[in-house]
Amino acid sequence: MAKFGRSLALPALLLVVIAVIPPWNYTFRAPGMATAVRAGGYAPLWAPPATEQRSPAYGVQVDLRRLGVEALALIGLAAALMFLGDLRTTREEQAALDRQIDKLFVDLWTIATHQEGYVKAHWNEMRGLLIRKGVRLGQ
Repeated sequence: MAKFGRSLALPALLLVVIAVIPPWNYTFRAPGMATAVRAGGYAPLWAPPATEQRSPAYGVQVDLRRLGVEALALIGLAAALMFLGDLRTTREEQAALDRQIDKLFVDLWTIATHQEGYVKAHWNEMRGLLIRKGVRLGQ
């Protein structure tokens, strides 16, 4: 669980930064006309960019479309990095399991050539590892 929390800490922090310092649009609303919108850069929520002119027709607003795209891109990137991290862990675990199996094969060979009485006990351990690895064994 701690690994999961660590992997989400940076994306969560960046998501907060994106939300607190969003992209803004300059707007112009003339009576009887459509609203004109132009990108206005980034600014904190508590200090939005100043309007282009001092008139009720001019204003600023958060660019929700760009903010949504940024948030979705960040969430997608975080999900991809978590997936790749899980693959790396799986490969490491697989390598450790392979080393255990190799060691047991060597142990089995040593025991089989020296003491036949212990072969059955080691074979049961080997069989369990092979089953966990996904190898199908005949009954």
